[in-house]
Amino acid sequence: MALTTTAAMLHLGNLLSVGGTDLTATSTSPAHKLGSLSIQMDAFGYHRIFRYVRLMLAGTPGLVFDRVALVTGTTDSTGTTTSAIDATIFTAGDEVGKIFQVNVASGAAPEGETALIVSNTTTTLRFDPGYPLSVAAASGITFSDWGVAHYDAGALASNNINCAGILMGTPVAKDYGWCQVQGFHPAVQVDPNSAPITTNAAGQMGATSFVVLLATGASQQQDYIGWFPMATSTTAVQAAFVIDVFGQAQPVS
Repeated sequence: MALTTTAAMLHLGNLLSVGGTDLTATSTSPAHKLGSLSIQMDAFGYHRIFRYVRLMLAGTPGLVFDRVALVTGTTDSTGTTTSAIDATIFTAGDEVGKIFQVNVASGAAPEGETALIVSNTTTTLRFDPGYPLSVAAASGITFSDWGVAHYDAGALASNNINCAGILMGTPVAKDYGWCQVQGFHPAVQVDPNSAPITTNAAGQMGATSFVVLLATGASQQQDYIGWFPMATSTTAVQAAFVIDVFGQAQPVS
């Protein structure tokens, strides 16, 4: 397996946050490495942490996006230690930056192994050669691609481990841009058709990427993404919010 033949790291470097960048900018090609952080503070007086991601749908500032669904399939031709082939499910370029995992391979290598996708066509995934599979990806193995930093429209009660944070720019589909994952944001978009927001109320992802009140109770703790410091009426379309998904570490139930 890859973990036993290669160190469990790939192109490791020091964590250096990005500063002085336009956090509202979006682009069709990456300006920074996916997952890069920008740690800043503004006149609102609260530290703010931003993450650089790929936004697979169009959006507007103040919305909260959700991680894209897993892409799961079965190879239909023999690949190599740095490629896998499935002619049925890929859109060219959409899998770049995702993590590929072999889920089932008849109990033999490369079952359970992972690789980083660096390019893809409509039929073929290409992996970083610095972290290859231990044996070629044969025909008939099942796999999944997990988008570490790939997000689309949010949905009601999505688990916070999949929350992108708050959109800062106005991306078109498949743009790259910044999302806020920690700290105060003065204007998240809220659902005017939902209940009024109360002071210090917890928030969660809502339908159509809005932020809404979190239902109370321990069973909902995995949905928590932050809190509202002030109240609003039922007609509000935006509100101040403290986002808290930097660690994405709330328990899953």
